[in-house]
Amino acid sequence: MKNKIAIVAVVLTAAYSGLSQGEVEFQNSTAAKISVNTAAALTTFTSISGAGNYYFALFNSVSDSSVAGVGTVAEIPSGTTAGSYVFSDSNWTFDGYGVSATKAGTFAATTLDSAQFTQIPGEPASTYLVVVGWSANIGSTVASLESFLAGTDSGVTSGFVGESSVSGLFNTGTAGSSSPPSAVFGSTSPAIPGFDIGYYQVPEPSTIALGVMGAASLLALRRKKA
Repeated sequence: MKNKIAIVAVVLTAAYSGLSQGEVEFQNSTAAKISVNTAAALTTFTSISGAGNYYFALFNSVSDSSVAGVGTVAEIPSGTTAGSYVFSDSNWTFDGYGVSATKAGTFAATTLDSAQFTQIPGEPASTYLVVVGWSANIGSTVASLESFLAGTDSGVTSGFVGESSVSGLFNTGTAGSSSPPSAVFGSTSPAIPGFDIGYYQVPEPSTIALGVMGAASLLALRRKKA
């Protein structure tokens, strides 16, 4: 009986160890700073400033090295186009939040020193990373950011949004090991070298309505000609 219990214990231990965990350091320094423009100067970027003025969300993928087909170029809103952000790509998983720190251009994780990833059994302890950042007036969650970009948040008509490039393939190692966590941001690959957050204004309801009316008119004209 004791031998049977011992065998069961070994099997359970092996199954549990297959769910390996890795860690990454979810914060940056001035060597990989976050920058922002203004509504008046869209092409000029300066370091973000003010603790709590900007939020950040970390996403990972064990299989995808691109976001909506784009893998290398950081994205900021252009005009009234929201673009395709990582939270709209089902191949990516949300991991945790960060918030801007006192030192200009920097942020740190909100609740932990590092974000943990639970790997799928059989997958290597490695992952690609992407970070999204936005101004605090939009809200503190990814859900609030999505509402803002969709134009469904009537209380906020403008803000600042940006997305990092996709990092190289991280080897996250094992949580609790003697090795320090991999840094998400830095000047050497696979780390992310920082990114820009750009001004974005939600189209006014009247503008959206005009666009819908214009599309409807074109459709009606085509049907009439047919």
